[in-house]
Amino acid sequence: MIKKIKPIIRIIKLEADIHRLTNEQEEGKKDVFGLEERCMPLLDVLELEDEMKIQMELPGVQPRDISIFLQSNAVEIKGKKNEEPTKGEVKFLRLEREYGRFRRYVSLPSRVNLSTAKAVLENGILTITARKSKQKGISIKNPQDQK
Repeated sequence: MIKKIKPIIRIIKLEADIHRLTNEQEEGKKDVFGLEERCMPLLDVLELEDEMKIQMELPGVQPRDISIFLQSNAVEIKGKKNEEPTKGEVKFLRLEREYGRFRRYVSLPSRVNLSTAKAVLENGILTITARKSKQKGISIKNPQDQK
């Protein structure tokens, strides 16, 4: 059964803030409150039979403004969503879109093979795919059996 998660941006931001605070305190970074990271793009993590897929909404973001750091069991996506320039005096009636720096860190439920990883940005959706690593069991040999 597939359980859809309704995107509740405040909860996602709170989770990211908690993760960032704990990581930055461990790493000794100065910017503990993460005031530079103001944008929180939404993402989905899909586990398929033989691969992992991460999809993130990044409309208007150029590939040169995105950095991806993939580990065997996690992915970190950093970047910047630039605000569109406005000409002349503008009176905003509603301003809901977010701009600025973003950083998302996601632990993966399965290990992936880094050499198979691919990233594509198409129609405002960043898609990262990587094949799952095959886990091998090993047998334990008894030294007495070798005689």
